[in-house]
Amino acid sequence: MNDALGLRVGLILLTSGALNSVFKMLFHRPRPYWISEQVIPMAAETSFGIPSGHAQISIGVWGMIAVWIRRLWVSLLLALLIFFIGLSRLYLGVHFPQDVLAGWLFGGLLLWGFVRLESPFLRLFRRLSFGQQLLFIWLISIFLIFSAIAVRAWNEVEIPVQWVHLATRQGMEAPTPWSLGGVISPAAVLFGFAAGALWVQRAGGSVRPHTWRQHVLLYTLGLLGILILWMGLGSILPKGEDALALFFRYIRYALIGLWIGIVPYGFKRWGRRSLNTPDIIHAVQ
Repeated sequence: MNDALGLRVGLILLTSGALNSVFKMLFHRPRPYWISEQVIPMAAETSFGIPSGHAQISIGVWGMIAVWIRRLWVSLLLALLIFFIGLSRLYLGVHFPQDVLAGWLFGGLLLWGFVRLESPFLRLFRRLSFGQQLLFIWLISIFLIFSAIAVRAWNEVEIPVQWVHLATRQGMEAPTPWSLGGVISPAAVLFGFAAGALWVQRAGGSVRPHTWRQHVLLYTLGLLGILILWMGLGSILPKGEDALALFFRYIRYALIGLWIGIVPYGFKRWGRRSLNTPDIIHAVQ
């Protein structure tokens, strides 16, 4: 995948994931198997139902790829993929049709916003210093989190006992739809990932591996770092919904995003030719 496209996909994936958690708390509607004994779920979900995160994120990610490639047959193929992803959520019993439709709507609006506002945003963003750019990205991340906090404070009500009973009747995980983890994780990765991409650009860019051994080594290095940060830190840092646990959750996931953003630079000495940087400023031209 092209570096510029990869950066775009990463940004819309993480932004959409964080926004989806905010939207779910805003509408706070149940999933089908939480309210009907006739619905037998084939998967367990702990968040609210509308909008469908899979539908919303899929139209953002695959839609971004379609916009980038601009081939009719690719667009049709990806449209079918988006459709069947949404359909699968109905088949699994975890969404109503309106959940999927809402996911497609919000995902499509976000995709339109990314494409339509990209150029004017970058014109302003390039004028900022490196420190100001980092601050701006961090503020976006924090805004997403505090939006969820505000929506939860406004809407939070106790989950009906019947919802919990039906949701767990087959030994599945109990709903925790007011958890802030669903927005903190993607918002933190968003900040770390974008910060890492900016740093790589300032450090001279990365180099693309050319042999299969180099590719395997790069992906192994990347996955190993993610596992260490995710599982290693996750095993020693506090868990829960208190302020300290959520703070460390943000730190852990920001480090994961940072690692994803900078690991190609660490691979530079194995490359053969410099790339124009996969940075947040120039890669999306």
